[in-house]
Amino acid sequence: ALFVFGFGAVAALALGRPQHMIHTVLTYCGFIYILLDSIWIFSAPKIVKSPGMVGTHHVASLLVLLDPLLTPSHRVYTSA
Repeated sequence: ALFVFGFGAVAALALGRPQHMIHTVLTYCGFIYILLDSIWIFSAPKIVKSPGMVGTHHVASLLVLLDPLLTPSHRVYTSA
């Protein structure tokens, strides 16, 4: 919960500034967080109730985050 609150608070700093560097930082941090969480879940699937659903959600999230990673002008959407 603290991570999500912190992520939202940092995103609020960049409101109204689409070219702000914080969008890039949040995009990369979000991608890395989901990637590491995916590795953890796939290596120890018993830590979650439905590893298949959580894993599918994580893969979909990583695919969605590829757009802002590959298209810098879309990084503002990670913070929105």
